Amino acid sequence: MKSYLVIVRALALCCLGSTAFTTPLVSAEPGSSLETNLASATYPQMSLGEVLQPNNLFHDVVFGVSVTYPAGWSVRNAQRWGDNNHENTVFFSPPRTSRAIPSMYYKLYTVGAPPPDGPPAPDATEAFFRATALTKEKLRTGNGLTDYRNVPESFEFTQINGHPALTYFAVFTQGNQVMTEHFIRILGEKGYAMFFTRGPLADVKAIMPQLNQMAATVQLP
Repeated sequence: MKSYLVIVRALALCCLGSTAFTTPLVSAEPGSSLETNLASATYPQMSLGEVLQPNNLFHDVVFGVSVTYPAGWSVRNAQRWGDNNHENTVFFSPPRTSRAIPSMYYKLYTVGAPPPDGPPAPDATEAFFRATALTKEKLRTGNGLTDYRNVPESFEFTQINGHPALTYFAVFTQGNQVMTEHFIRILGEKGYAMFFTRGPLADVKAIMPQLNQMAATVQLP
């Protein structure tokens, strides 16, 4: 088992490299309703007919979040969940030849709350990212993936359109197969987004250019 994890770590590091994110990130309008009543509001469930727009645009007007997904991909589901429907997950389908399973999660910060429910201080983003990555690791192990581990050597703290971001890998076994999960976490001014993709490492690596391209188009309030 250890030899498999060593191989996955090595391959994961090879596919990180430097990534260019060039698409502008547009913020929600200042003073909008997104900034108020976050703690008590209950958000309506999403409808694919409302959030899916032409040219592969996913646009959630309620949360002020949008992203353009790659050509040849589709959105198979999108839903709100958690307390008062404050959390959101979008499930993408890449081409059928891929065994990778990409998704996007996003949430608005709670006004006045400390991290992680509220935003981190500008000089504390790296600590925020490390803490949320550790929380995810504990969540995965608690949900039955007992050997799930983040790969600290793969952590890359970067910027996406001027916003703090973190990309990294985790590894785990599913049956007798070594699997990976790749993350792109992005902090906005009033909320954050996270792309997470599970699958065999080769399949995840194959769609990473599209994942990076999609992450560069995300618009957060």
